[in-house]
Amino acid sequence: MTLSTENKNIKERDYWLDNVKGILIILVVVAHCIGTIFYNSLAIRQIYYFINLFHMPAFIMISGYFAKRKIDEKDYAGIFKRLLIPYVLYYCVGIIIQGFTGDTMTFNLLEPTYGMWYILVLGIFMLITPALIDKFGKHMMWISVVIMICAYAFNLAISGQLFRVLTYYPFFLIGYFLQKDTLEKFNKSKVVIVLSKILALLFFVGVFLLILKVSDLDLREVFWRGYNIYEQMEEIDVSTNRLIALNVGAFILGILCSFGVILIAPRKKTFLSHLGQYSLYIFVLHLQAVLIMKYFYNLYRLPYAEDVTVDAILLIAFAIIMCFLFASKPVRKITRPFVEPNVNLSFVRKLIDGDNKNG
Repeated sequence: MTLSTENKNIKERDYWLDNVKGILIILVVVAHCIGTIFYNSLAIRQIYYFINLFHMPAFIMISGYFAKRKIDEKDYAGIFKRLLIPYVLYYCVGIIIQGFTGDTMTFNLLEPTYGMWYILVLGIFMLITPALIDKFGKHMMWISVVIMICAYAFNLAISGQLFRVLTYYPFFLIGYFLQKDTLEKFNKSKVVIVLSKILALLFFVGVFLLILKVSDLDLREVFWRGYNIYEQMEEIDVSTNRLIALNVGAFILGILCSFGVILIAPRKKTFLSHLGQYSLYIFVLHLQAVLIMKYFYNLYRLPYAEDVTVDAILLIAFAIIMCFLFASKPVRKITRPFVEPNVNLSFVRKLIDGDNKNG
């Protein structure tokens, strides 16, 4: 690659959406780290609920936006190479680490190790979307919402990851159908940019105050989108009507907060752009690191921790340091065979092309 080509590619990068991914990956890592002391502080639970309300819906939405090219080109080989084959490797390493920490797990690729469900679910989304869009077009957006409602409403024997496929798919499709022209309407002038940022920040303040009012409930079952209404009833002691309202509210707020992150994010290149560009490295590597960190924290620190405020500050600092460390060039170079293994899947493309010609 020539220098001029490299410069062209740099100019063509969408730093705005890289910054969005940078913000979201920091929130993901912070949530996983402070989850270590979830039961030790009400304030931590409130922060945790606030982040979990929108960080994964937003991450999946922005993933849908960036997945357009592979979906439209029906690049199944690229999907397997980028996501599903590495997922098997991530899963095996996670099994080993969890075994080290004392957890026992049955080998089942449909039940991901800690936090890896996102990779599996994203891979499934990218595999099924080309055929569904070909058949249903933009109607698939509303079909996915109906399917999500049915998944919540019926007490079906669906595994956690399949349930997440059904409940997160609308967010993925929102990102897929989102047009850059729509986003650019918020870039017409500096006044529009500033006003949109202020309104988004005020909205987030309002959402956090709302979280404070309901934080006496264990809202993880609602925000994680892995449990239907019947399973939530077993964990949350509220009326059915209030539980339904919580789920509807969580879905709507998840969408609005996702767009709020987009509006707040800087438009120009910042340190967040770098984190967003290499968010896959941060996501994959931090999951392994957090597993080990939690093991040693629970073993040596938690029994003697009298003030969790100090621990919370240290855990948040640890999360931010991990983000920058795992996005650094030396770490990426060392871990590339693990995060992005070089697998030749050209035969998959040949098979697909052959089927298309025969068809």
